[in-house]
Amino acid sequence: MKKQNPAKTHRPPKTVPKNDHYQRLGFLYQAAAQLDPNGALSRMYLRNMDVVAKKTVLKLDPSLKRTICKKCHRLQLPGRTASIRIENTSNAKSAENDVLAVSCVCGTLKRYPIGRARDYVLFSDKNEVQDA
Repeated sequence: MKKQNPAKTHRPPKTVPKNDHYQRLGFLYQAAAQLDPNGALSRMYLRNMDVVAKKTVLKLDPSLKRTICKKCHRLQLPGRTASIRIENTSNAKSAENDVLAVSCVCGTLKRYPIGRARDYVLFSDKNEVQDA
C-alpha cells in the first residue's frame, strides 16, 4: 500500500476557538439591542456580555465596545441614551486636534481622537484580517 503525502491529506477546516462563547456574546448583544436601551433587562444582557467576555478572556470587536457604556452598561444610541459632539480644546484649533466626545446619560464621557487620520480603519475592519 502506498503512503500518502502528509501535505495532500484532507484536513478538516479550521474552526474558531471558543465559538460557543462568541455566539453567546452575539446573542446577548442582539437581545439587548432589540429591547429598550434604558430598560433593566437590556442593561443586564450587556452586563452579562461583559462578564462572559472577561471570564472567557475574549476580545470584543472595538466597534462593538464603543457602543456600550462601561459604567452603566447601557447601549449608546445617539439622541436617545448618548449625545455626540466634536470637540477641539487645543489652543491651535486645527482640525488635527478634533476629538469625538460621546457622553452617556449616566454622565460618562468617552473621547476618541478623529482629527489626525480621518481615513483610519480599525484593525478588525481591515481586509487582511477578514481574509485570514
